Amino acid sequence: MPRQLPSHLAALIDALRLKVADPEALRNFDEHDWGKTLAFCDRTQLTLALGAACNGILPEWVRDRISSDAARNVERWRRIRAAYEEIAAEFTRHSIEHAVLKGFAHCPEFVREPAQRVQYDIDLLLRREDVLAARDLLLPLRYEALKGLERLPVDHLPVMIRRTGWRWRGDDFDPEIPPEVELHFRLWDGATERFAPTGLEAFFDRRGESVVDDDLRFPALDLADRVGYSSLHLLRHLLRGDLRPGHVYELACFLDLFHDDADFWLRWRQLHSDSLRQLELICFRIADVWFHCRIPAPALEQLPDGIERWLNIYALAPLEGLVSPNKDELWLHLSLVNNAPDRFRIIRRRLLPLQIPGPAEGVEVPEAQRTRAFRLSMRWSQGRRILARTRHHARALVPVIVHGVRWWWEGLEVEPAFWRFLAAAALFELGMFVFILLFNLFLTEAGFRETSLGLIAGAMTAGNLAGALPAGLMVQRLKPNLVLCAAFLMLAIVSALRVTVSSEAALIGLSFLSGSILSLWAVSILPAISSLTAERSRSVAFSLFVATGIGVGVAGGMIGGQLPGWLGRLGAVHPKQTALLLGCALMALSAVPAFRLRIARPPREQKLYPRNPVLIRFLSAWALWSLAVGVFNPFFNVYFSKHLSLSVERIGWAFSAAQFMQVLAVLGAPAVFRRFGLSRGIAGMQASTGLALLFLAIAPSPVAVLAYTLYMVFQCMSEPGVFTLLMNGVQPAERGGASALIFFVAYAAQAVAAAAGGVAFTHLGYPLPLSLAAVGALLAAVLFARLPDRTQSSSTSQTSS
Repeated sequence: MPRQLPSHLAALIDALRLKVADPEALRNFDEHDWGKTLAFCDRTQLTLALGAACNGILPEWVRDRISSDAARNVERWRRIRAAYEEIAAEFTRHSIEHAVLKGFAHCPEFVREPAQRVQYDIDLLLRREDVLAARDLLLPLRYEALKGLERLPVDHLPVMIRRTGWRWRGDDFDPEIPPEVELHFRLWDGATERFAPTGLEAFFDRRGESVVDDDLRFPALDLADRVGYSSLHLLRHLLRGDLRPGHVYELACFLDLFHDDADFWLRWRQLHSDSLRQLELICFRIADVWFHCRIPAPALEQLPDGIERWLNIYALAPLEGLVSPNKDELWLHLSLVNNAPDRFRIIRRRLLPLQIPGPAEGVEVPEAQRTRAFRLSMRWSQGRRILARTRHHARALVPVIVHGVRWWWEGLEVEPAFWRFLAAAALFELGMFVFILLFNLFLTEAGFRETSLGLIAGAMTAGNLAGALPAGLMVQRLKPNLVLCAAFLMLAIVSALRVTVSSEAALIGLSFLSGSILSLWAVSILPAISSLTAERSRSVAFSLFVATGIGVGVAGGMIGGQLPGWLGRLGAVHPKQTALLLGCALMALSAVPAFRLRIARPPREQKLYPRNPVLIRFLSAWALWSLAVGVFNPFFNVYFSKHLSLSVERIGWAFSAAQFMQVLAVLGAPAVFRRFGLSRGIAGMQASTGLALLFLAIAPSPVAVLAYTLYMVFQCMSEPGVFTLLMNGVQPAERGGASALIFFVAYAAQAVAAAAGGVAFTHLGYPLPLSLAAVGALLAAVLFARLPDRTQSSSTSQTSS
């Protein structure tokens, strides 16, 4: 049993197991334990089941107490039967057809006899067009609808009850408790749950006659439909956080009784749709986990991954929630819903419940007998219920957050090595962000103009271009962790040299070398992540990688913006140069976790670089996109500094703010791709990037920071989709080559864009070049929108070179 369940409740559940019952722990109960256990059984409708299953080992006073409860329940059943017979006769006289749901309709398949089942209401299913007429027929029988329940999300009219003046006296088996009548007009509330199984409309037409107590005949659902509705009723209470163990125990008894009835389960499969059977199987599995019943073969079918994962982790959570509040059923509910807005509504309803609980005590007392003191007592009782529910939701908040993180974590399905890879990448990128933020500003202080900066940036991109294809060969042939270590260490050394030389020619040469080494790191990323993730979780992994990089960028921007000032106050003679060297040290330090990585080497084949018509279209669209964003990206800091006259500190804060927004956006990107598909999702994000870039070209200084933030947000959101689209469409042996191709094309386009951008910004200013780049981004979006969601056809026989 789960660790969160108190020992006396764990012993109770063990004793009620159907397949391998273990009642021995009950023998050690003292009077206090029995008092708590019986109170629990009373409110969860397990008291009579306990007496039937464990009568031989119960203490005499417990047997006497349960025997007394059973005797009063016999009288309760007699009164419920009489009430039903009166209602059924009235319906028959007025030709109102109905079917009995739950209650005594569960006998003898779920419970042997009606007197052995605790029943408080009479549930009747009617045709929607008859339900109001049926309600009117109950009014002369002195049934009244309870007020305050009209807006509750239920499948029936407001509960009707006879106001006999009965008051709660602490006895769950009191024969005088007036039975409630619920007139159902549907079997499932799809509007509230945000999903619905198909085929429920046929249940009423398949009803037939059933018999209990030898002579009580009544219309009931077909037996297959009875187990179907029992499961739906159980699931509804589960998803709304108030599942009763008594319901689960009855279903477990049914499954145990019919586990080898092949004819029944064949009929069950024929009558119920796939969507309905899936919901039933969830309840079957819960019943087995709780009470270890004998499961029929159909209940062993594999369920969708998200549901299977919930059952493996949280099947016992509703039982635990009876002691320690939780809302772990929320993760199951979200797994059953595909639409993002519907999921949001479910989360809002479950975490921020605004429905006020209806009246509970004193509703059976007629209006004429309700004194002022009585009404105050009712309001006090309802207020206590509201406070109790508020406390319950407040106590559940922390478990919701903790378990939600666990649910999200378990659902990623990535190897532990992925997180080590992410740690090494984060450390490396922190040093890179500090370096990128400050390097052009350092050169500007040294007297270099945009033309020289463009040549230096272009040389680096040319180095990226020259190193991309050889990097693909190295990734394919060498150990991945050694490739990463070499890239981190060499790049740290070359970057340190870049801040210690002053010759333009030397800077151009070192930038070329730095770019060649950086391509080794870049080309390694996609195959490494792909080898550490399953295809279905790949877009999430890429989003995590991009989001981590952006999140590190927030820290890098803040640190890089403040670091020269800190170093200056500490007495550094050249604070920007010292800060750049510290960034290089961080790059070198990232080789330590990288060395411990264990990434599977891809299979070695002679064919490395994939080539097919769709991939060529993909690379063409990617080239245009890289040209568009490559015009501005190398010059964002100079744009803010010279064009908008912002200080280094304000540039750092603007950069960090944009990075923070990107983290949130990139983490939400997989939901966009699931909703619209990879190609259309990428295209929408790229079109938004183009519009933001156009806005940046014409925006005044106060609004330019917002335009830049939107530009970076949409640009980075598209990256996980682009990487996933490429990696999903190539064979494992071709991932290194495909990664080399995408970066080769990007570097070639960006080399041209960076050099052209430097010249254009020097001679034309910023608005016109940015406007032209925006048009290029919009055209790239059109090309991506026309791509299929896989970059190769289903055939694996593609030409390679």
